[in-house]
Amino acid sequence: MQMDFRVLGTAPTWIQGAEHRGISLQQLDRIRDFLQAHAAYDGAMVGHPADFLNAINLYWVNTWMILPSTQPYQCSMVELMAPPGLIQQQPRFFCSHWWGEPVLDFILAVENHAEARENADGKTNFYWVLSLIPI
Repeated sequence: MQMDFRVLGTAPTWIQGAEHRGISLQQLDRIRDFLQAHAAYDGAMVGHPADFLNAINLYWVNTWMILPSTQPYQCSMVELMAPPGLIQQQPRFFCSHWWGEPVLDFILAVENHAEARENADGKTNFYWVLSLIPI
Protein backbone atom coordinates (compact mmCIF):
# COMPACT_ATOMS: atom_id res chain seq x y z
CA MET A 1 0.00 0.00 0.00
CA GLN A 2 1.38 3.41 -0.99
CA MET A 3 1.16 5.88 1.89
CA ASP A 4 0.69 9.63 1.57
CA PHE A 5 2.88 11.25 4.21
CA ARG A 6 2.26 14.87 3.15
CA VAL A 7 0.19 15.59 6.27
CA LEU A 8 3.37 15.00 8.29
CA GLY A 9 5.43 17.38 6.18
CA THR A 10 6.40 18.08 2.60
CA ALA A 11 9.89 19.51 3.06
CA PRO A 12 12.29 19.30 5.97
CA THR A 13 13.39 22.22 8.09
CA TRP A 14 17.04 21.55 8.81
CA ILE A 15 17.86 21.80 12.51
CA GLN A 16 21.57 21.64 13.31
CA GLY A 17 22.32 19.31 16.21
CA ALA A 18 20.07 16.58 17.55
CA GLU A 19 20.01 18.40 20.91
CA HIS A 20 17.86 21.11 19.25
CA ARG A 21 15.29 18.70 17.79
CA GLY A 22 12.60 18.52 20.45
CA ILE A 23 9.07 17.64 19.42
CA SER A 24 5.99 19.58 20.45
CA LEU A 25 2.73 18.13 21.70
CA GLN A 26 1.06 19.50 18.57
CA GLN A 27 3.52 17.52 16.42
CA LEU A 28 2.86 14.37 18.47
CA ASP A 29 -0.85 14.99 17.92
CA ARG A 30 -0.22 15.03 14.15
CA ILE A 31 1.43 11.61 14.45
CA ARG A 32 -1.57 10.30 16.40
CA ASP A 33 -3.96 11.84 13.84
CA PHE A 34 -2.02 10.18 11.00
CA LEU A 35 -2.25 6.78 12.70
CA GLN A 36 -5.96 7.21 13.45
CA ALA A 37 -6.65 8.28 9.87
CA HIS A 38 -5.25 4.95 8.67
CA ALA A 39 -7.32 2.79 11.03
CA ALA A 40 -10.82 1.48 10.54
CA TYR A 41 -13.64 2.39 12.94
CA ASP A 42 -12.72 -0.62 15.13
CA GLY A 43 -9.01 0.25 15.26
CA ALA A 44 -8.05 -2.36 12.69
CA MET A 45 -5.33 -1.47 10.24
CA VAL A 46 -4.58 -3.10 6.89
CA GLY A 47 -3.47 -6.66 7.54
CA HIS A 48 -3.96 -6.36 11.31
CA PRO A 49 -6.80 -7.27 13.71
CA ALA A 50 -9.37 -5.01 15.34
CA ASP A 51 -8.01 -2.61 17.95
CA PHE A 52 -4.49 -2.84 16.49
CA LEU A 53 -4.34 0.96 16.56
CA ASN A 54 -4.22 0.89 20.37
CA ALA A 55 -1.38 -1.66 20.35
CA ILE A 56 0.89 -0.05 17.74
CA ASN A 57 4.35 0.35 19.20
CA LEU A 58 7.33 2.37 18.09
CA TYR A 59 8.99 -0.57 16.33
CA TRP A 60 5.98 -0.75 14.05
CA VAL A 61 5.60 3.03 13.65
CA ASN A 62 9.29 3.37 12.83
CA THR A 63 9.03 0.79 10.03
CA TRP A 64 5.61 1.85 8.72
CA MET A 65 5.68 5.64 9.12
CA ILE A 66 8.94 7.26 10.32
CA LEU A 67 11.45 5.65 7.95
CA PRO A 68 9.34 5.84 4.77
CA SER A 69 8.33 9.47 5.43
CA THR A 70 11.84 10.73 6.27
CA GLN A 71 14.10 8.68 3.96
CA PRO A 72 13.37 10.70 0.80
CA TYR A 73 14.65 13.80 2.60
CA GLN A 74 17.33 12.14 4.79
CA CYS A 75 16.00 14.00 7.81
CA SER A 76 14.59 13.28 11.24
CA MET A 77 10.86 13.11 11.93
CA VAL A 78 11.12 16.36 13.89
CA GLU A 79 12.78 18.11 10.93
CA LEU A 80 10.05 16.86 8.60
CA MET A 81 7.33 18.20 10.91
CA ALA A 82 9.01 21.47 11.97
CA PRO A 83 7.65 24.74 10.56
CA PRO A 84 9.69 26.39 7.78
CA GLY A 85 12.34 28.83 8.91
CA LEU A 86 12.72 27.39 12.39
CA ILE A 87 16.33 26.92 13.54
CA GLN A 88 15.64 24.90 16.69
CA GLN A 89 12.99 23.32 18.86
CA GLN A 90 14.89 23.37 22.14
CA PRO A 91 13.61 20.57 24.36
CA ARG A 92 12.78 21.33 27.99
CA PHE A 93 12.03 17.74 28.91
CA PHE A 94 13.61 14.35 28.16
CA CYS A 95 11.28 11.39 27.60
CA SER A 96 12.56 7.98 28.60
CA HIS A 97 10.37 5.31 27.08
CA TRP A 98 10.24 1.76 25.76
CA TRP A 99 9.85 1.19 22.03
CA GLY A 100 7.47 -1.69 22.80
CA GLU A 101 4.87 0.45 24.56
CA PRO A 102 1.79 1.52 22.59
CA VAL A 103 2.52 4.84 20.85
CA LEU A 104 -0.91 6.24 21.69
CA ASP A 105 -0.21 5.58 25.39
CA PHE A 106 3.11 7.41 25.10
CA ILE A 107 1.42 10.42 23.47
CA LEU A 108 -1.24 10.42 26.20
CA ALA A 109 1.50 10.40 28.86
CA VAL A 110 3.14 13.43 27.22
CA GLU A 111 -0.25 15.17 27.09
CA ASN A 112 -0.74 14.50 30.80
CA HIS A 113 2.74 15.82 31.54
CA ALA A 114 2.08 18.95 29.51
CA GLU A 115 -1.18 19.56 31.35
CA ALA A 116 0.48 19.09 34.74
CA ARG A 117 3.39 21.36 33.81
CA GLU A 118 1.47 24.03 31.94
CA ASN A 119 3.86 26.73 30.88
CA ALA A 120 2.91 30.05 32.49
CA ASP A 121 4.75 32.07 29.83
CA GLY A 122 2.66 30.49 27.04
CA LYS A 123 5.67 29.12 25.17
CA THR A 124 5.54 25.73 23.52
CA ASN A 125 7.23 22.93 25.43
CA PHE A 126 9.40 20.61 23.40
CA TYR A 127 10.24 17.05 24.38
CA TRP A 128 13.41 15.14 23.49
CA VAL A 129 12.25 11.74 22.19
CA LEU A 130 15.11 9.66 20.80
CA SER A 131 13.08 7.80 18.19
CA LEU A 132 11.97 11.03 16.49
CA ILE A 133 15.31 12.86 16.61
CA PRO A 134 18.10 10.94 14.78
CA ILE A 135 19.75 11.47 11.42
